[in-house]
Amino acid sequence: MNDYEQGLCEITKLAVTEIRDKKLATKLIKDFVLWKWSERHGKYKGCKHWSKSAFEQYETDGDSNLIHEHVIPRKVLADWLMRKYTNEYVTVEIISGDLSEFCIGCVLTELEDAAIPKDLNSKMPADWSKKDPWDRYKGAFQNGIEICVVNWDEKNRPRIERTIKIS
Repeated sequence: MNDYEQGLCEITKLAVTEIRDKKLATKLIKDFVLWKWSERHGKYKGCKHWSKSAFEQYETDGDSNLIHEHVIPRKVLADWLMRKYTNEYVTVEIISGDLSEFCIGCVLTELEDAAIPKDLNSKMPADWSKKDPWDRYKGAFQNGIEICVVNWDEKNRPRIERTIKIS
């Protein structure tokens, strides 16, 4: 965990343990921490997860008409973190693990983003198990979607490490 990530985890811990107004604490996590965490390596360049279509579009047209999307909506994740951390002892390491596993940014094309049903814009499917962060995409893309795991070198040149079929 680098200093930036450590700071975001410390802000989260402070929000959960010290801010008495839980709505304010949740808003701080949702509107600041989760945005900054998902974009900590870059909104586009540096982002680890891309749909195959978005990556192909990026290769030819750059990042215009692309969307940095949260795989788990920020509202859902902030509410879940607040409930979880209120009910158990929380450390910066626990927070870092949860954010690394569940606060995932993914670059989509505008068409793919529009294909996510409106009822899933701010919530997960009713049967979400809290084990698979990609469950919303399974419900949204009936024919599945290919997600590229991208490695960016020191000169911000992308290389696809692997592709995951979400269906």
